[in-house]
Amino acid sequence: MKIKTIFILLFVVLAYRCGGDGSGTLTLRMTDAPITLTTGEIISSININIKKINIEIESSSNKQEINVADYGNSGKFFDLLELTNGVTTKIGTIQVPAGKCVEISVKLGNNHTIVVNNTTYQLIIPLPEVEVEFGNKEITITDGSVKDVIIDFQAATTNAINSGVITCNSVSKTCTLNPKIIMKESSGS
Repeated sequence: MKIKTIFILLFVVLAYRCGGDGSGTLTLRMTDAPITLTTGEIISSININIKKINIEIESSSNKQEINVADYGNSGKFFDLLELTNGVTTKIGTIQVPAGKCVEISVKLGNNHTIVVNNTTYQLIIPLPEVEVEFGNKEITITDGSVKDVIIDFQAATTNAINSGVITCNSVSKTCTLNPKIIMKESSGS
């Protein structure tokens, strides 16, 4: 009877250990760098419509796409200029399986706007989805870890309108933004 009990306990322990590497908590926040213009334009808001933000976790056994935020078909508007100088907005906090976060994707909605010199322009973003660039940073989730990840939309990487990041046409009252989203910071245990 003792040997049978020992085998059962050993089986339970092995099954638990092989069943996965646990999970951790990931909080995703968004920010933007302040805009400094050298040509006299005044940008008072950049309203971006976001529908969904997903992450992809790669573990030893598989890849899994996980939804962090889903704002439905209408999306949710974020004024990037309200997210400068250390201000962040929380996108979501979720439990994720242990592994390495290999992708963060931002699915964009429509009807983005930008206000330049008190004139509202339709803001065209040619890509329906933008992937976050990690650079040399890495997000590894271990069992019980808590990670706080900040992504920066980088709308403010331009020194002036019409420099390639934001291009405006005053006749059609449209601007085009070619966004670059980077992972600004990852902290936690």
